[in-house]
Amino acid sequence: MRVLNNAGITECYDVTLRSFRYVDTGIASATVECFTNDAVLDRYGDVTVGGDELLQLFTERENDVSRTTCHAVVNFSPVEVARDQCIEAHYALLVFEARPGEHSSQLAGVRLCFDRYARREGRWLIEHRRQEHLGLAASIAAAKEAK
Repeated sequence: MRVLNNAGITECYDVTLRSFRYVDTGIASATVECFTNDAVLDRYGDVTVGGDELLQLFTERENDVSRTTCHAVVNFSPVEVARDQCIEAHYALLVFEARPGEHSSQLAGVRLCFDRYARREGRWLIEHRRQEHLGLAASIAAAKEAK
C-alpha cells in the first residue's frame, strides 16, 4: 500500500464529510448518494446493505425529532490499496447531541470508523463503512445517572 495522491485524499475526505453533514441536517436521499448502490454500512455489528436499505435507515434517522446531532471527523488517514480502484481510510468520529429545548450539545460518543471507497462514474463513493464504539457513550450515561 502507498499513500494516496492529494486529489484522491480530497475527494474521499469530502464524501466522508458530506455523508455526515447530510445525516446531521436530515437529508436522507443526499446521504445515500455518498454511497455506492451496493454499499455496506456496519454500525457496531448491525449491517445494512444496498441503497434501498440505506435510504430506509437514513429516512428513519431524518424523521427522528428527539435529538439533533453534529458529527466531527478527526484524524482522517487514507491509504490507497489499488490505484483508482479502492481506497481505505480510518478516522475518529466525535458525535455531539442535543435534545429539544437544550441550548447546547454534549459529547455523546466517540467512534472509530473505517471507510472503503470505490471510484464509480468518475467520482469516489463510500463502498463500505464500519463503525466501532470506543465506550464513551456508556461512560457518559453512567455519569448522568450518578448526578
